[in-house]
Formats: sequence, C-alpha cells, structure tokens
Amino acid sequence: MKAKSRTFVLSLITSGTVLAAFSQEGWAQQPPPPPSAAPVLSASPPSGTPQPSAPTVLPAEDASTPRAAVADKPAGSSDAQVNPTVSAAPEASGNATFAPLAPIPQDTLAKKKGKKKDKKKGKAARAAAEFGEAGTEDADDSWGDPWGDSQDELRAAGLSFRFLAQTHYQYTHVTPSKNPLEDHRAPEEQIAHNNDGWDVNRLFFRIAAEPSKYLRLKMITDFAEFKHGNGKKAIKQAYVELSPLPKHIHVLAGVLKLPYSITELDPIAKYEFTSLGQANDLAKKLDFSGRDIGAELMVTPLAKPRYLRAVFGVFQGHSQNENASVVGAIGARVESSPIKQLRIGADWVEQPKSVTYYEYFDISDKSLMPNPDNPYAPIAQKWVKGQAFSGDITFESAGFLLRTEAMYGSRIDYYTRYGAENFVAYWASASYKFPVGSLKLQPGLRVEWLDTDTQHKIGLRRQLTAGFGTYFSPKVRLLIDVTRTDVQDGTPVVNQPDPLPVEPYNALSSTRVTTQLQVVL
Repeated sequence: MKAKSRTFVLSLITSGTVLAAFSQEGWAQQPPPPPSAAPVLSASPPSGTPQPSAPTVLPAEDASTPRAAVADKPAGSSDAQVNPTVSAAPEASGNATFAPLAPIPQDTLAKKKGKKKDKKKGKAARAAAEFGEAGTEDADDSWGDPWGDSQDELRAAGLSFRFLAQTHYQYTHVTPSKNPLEDHRAPEEQIAHNNDGWDVNRLFFRIAAEPSKYLRLKMITDFAEFKHGNGKKAIKQAYVELSPLPKHIHVLAGVLKLPYSITELDPIAKYEFTSLGQANDLAKKLDFSGRDIGAELMVTPLAKPRYLRAVFGVFQGHSQNENASVVGAIGARVESSPIKQLRIGADWVEQPKSVTYYEYFDISDKSLMPNPDNPYAPIAQKWVKGQAFSGDITFESAGFLLRTEAMYGSRIDYYTRYGAENFVAYWASASYKFPVGSLKLQPGLRVEWLDTDTQHKIGLRRQLTAGFGTYFSPKVRLLIDVTRTDVQDGTPVVNQPDPLPVEPYNALSSTRVTTQLQVVL
C-alpha cells in the first residue's frame, strides 16, 4: 500500500514538472536558478516497483560560462549531467523547459515572397524581367503588342488571355468643297464624313502560350475587322518566338508588325488620343507599317538589353501570287534607352521591286483602273519599288509623356499617288497624367505636319489635336479629343474610292470630335 502511495506521489511530481514547463506564467516570471540548484529526486521505490522515467533536466547557463564548458562537465560533479545533443535553454522554477523556435531568416522570407510574386506574374512577366524594358515600351511583348505588358493576364491550362475593346462616337464638321468639277463636290464631302457616328474600331482578343523561356506563341484577332468587311485583316499577330539566348537573341516568324513608326509599334491601349494621325494612315496604306507575314531576328547584345535593341526582318510585302518572292520587303529598327525615361529609335523599310497584278477573270467595276497598261485585262494593282525612313524620341517621367517622330518615304502606290513621288511628315505630342481622387486625368496636345507630295505645290496637311483622358480604373478609360485638319487646295484623298477616277477626289479641311470608351481585360 505504501509502495502504491509513493508511486502515486512520484506521478504527481512528474505531472507538475511537465505542467510547469508549459506554463506561460512560470516561463515569463520565474528567474532561472544557478546551476547548483538542479533538483534531485531523493525518494526511491523499493525493488521490484516500476519506476517512472525522470524528466531530462537541462542546467541553466551562466552568462559568464561558455556553452562548451557546461557541456563538458564530468559526470561526478554536483550539477546534473548535460546531454550534449540538446541545446541548453532557460529553466522555469528549476524544471525542464523547451527552447523557443528560432526566427525565420529574413532572406528566406524574401525568397518565399519572391517565389509567390513570380508565380503570380507568370512566365511572361519573368521573361519581361529577363529581357528588360526599353523606355516606355514593354520589351516582353516585343514591338507591336496592343497592351504593352503581360502582368495581369487571365491564365488557364498553360495559356494566357487578354481582351481589349474600343468603341467611339465621331462627328465631323466639313468645309464645303470648292472643286471645279461639280460631280466631285458631293462625293468629297461624303468621303470627309466617313466613319462618323457609332463604331467599334477595335475588338482585340489575344491568346498566348509560353511552354518554356525558350519558346512562346501568340495570336491576336481583331473581331471589329469582320464588321468593317475586312476579314482578311482580322489576324493582327500570329507568330512563334524562339529564344535560344533569352536575354540576347529572339527569332520570330508568322504575322508580325513591320518595324516602322512608333505610332504603330507602341501599345494602342496606352495611346493618349483616339486617332494615330494621317501620316500613320498613309504609311499603312503603302505597307511600310502595319502587319505582314515574315520573320524577324531581334538582338540585344549588351548586358542591359535596354541600352541597345536591334531587329531585322524579311516580309512578304507586295510580292505574292504571280509575283511571289522570298524577299518581298525588308525592314530594320534600332533603338536605345540610355536612361529609363528616354528612348531613341530609328527604322527603315524597303519594297525592293515593282510589281503589277493582272486580274483577267475579275471584271467588276471596283477592279477597273482609269488608264490600264493592258487594255485586254483590267489592272487590279500596281506597286513600284521604294523605301521609307523614320526617327523617333520618347521621354516619360513622373506622369509626363513627350513623343516626336519624323518620317520620309516613297509614294509606291502607282495608281493612287497622282504624280506624287515622295512624302514627308513630322508629329509631336505631349501629355500629363495625374490623380484626382479615385480617378486619373490625362490632358494632351498633338501636332502633325504632312506633305503627301513633295514634288508639287499640293499635298500639305496640318493637324492639331487636343485630347482629355479619364481613367476610371487601370482597365477602363474615356477619351475625348478634338482635331482640326487644314488641307491645301487640290490635295488628293489618300484612300481613293473604287473604281478609281481619272481626276482624284480631293481632301477637305474639317473639325472632328471623337469620344472613345476603352475596356481592357
């Protein structure tokens, strides 16, 4: 009976020791005793009685005693023997305690946060960090991507998706025509009102995949082209990109943007006005800018890619069908960003040969030309060889955005140039984005000077645009701008209607007001 009592007492002592070890009050308030104060269990049960295992007691270290000295004490000393495999820790009321967990190193936390951030951005964002940025342009998406970044895409099954919609309402006040040909006056005024009213000018959908940092695929479709009857132009980009050296070499093949003019190459989702200008319209008509089938080599030879980026491409150009050629057009662009706020670029595109297309089986009125070279076949198209150059400067800092570009090129549209041989253009824009409450406002001003015929005393156009943008969120904005265009008398319309007249329709001076709503997903 006495043995059972002693066993019960020992059990209570052991339980109390464990409870004291986990007691917050004992941990926080009881000072650690000196090493000589280690408890010794004096009671011993008689032989044959099972003994409860005594808790391992760790001696408290004195501030002046090295850890190694405590661990090396002989077994015969008055202090309790230390288990060298267990770190010494403070004791509470002379009882055994557990050492607190060591704090996680800050560099480990930073690495974990970095991994989560990288996973959230996705592979495309990591590629952007590797490839670098050049000025205001997002290098991850090369040149010509409508969005210009890829950090907030929708992702599923290894694919990324983006969506952009632009719808606008436009009204144009036109100066009455004074053409000496009476039958041209009404058509010229009608041409000036083209695109007035409501319209969906862009409806982009992009799907992209990046199986590895060495391979990427992208396709952009503009469904608004189907509404405008231009189904063949609906594919804006569709290419595969190989990156054998992701920081230095990229090879692209498919439907790409020609490396000409920053109005086409910079992201349209970030463009601060509703119109790209008449110089851009002319360059696209001549196929010096815009989309084409071909291949490009992009090189960034320096350690920091933004310091130098160069691209050289070979494209289909006007050489197709019976005039098919491997080299239908060639183009190149070089740009540098010596500081993050500044970007300087220059580019060149050439159509190296003249081509003529005969449509023997097409006798519709739209394909008839006013003075066909072959009277037995209506001529559909004729393009002469030529080239175009441009240089641009972009500066962006603290909400300010300043851009300028000069352009010069050949008039290769044989039937619609009406004697013109070259064109020259210059434009500049300035805008400032600043917050007002939960909104962001962006007023801007743009000027453009374009001469579509440098050989004759006609063809001069001047434009002045004042715009105002309101950003309700990073994905929704409303643009309103007013554009005044003054046209020199006798200047032909760039896009002549079919069938082409012997005497061209002339452009008219006008004032245009446009309101555009943009939504990006």
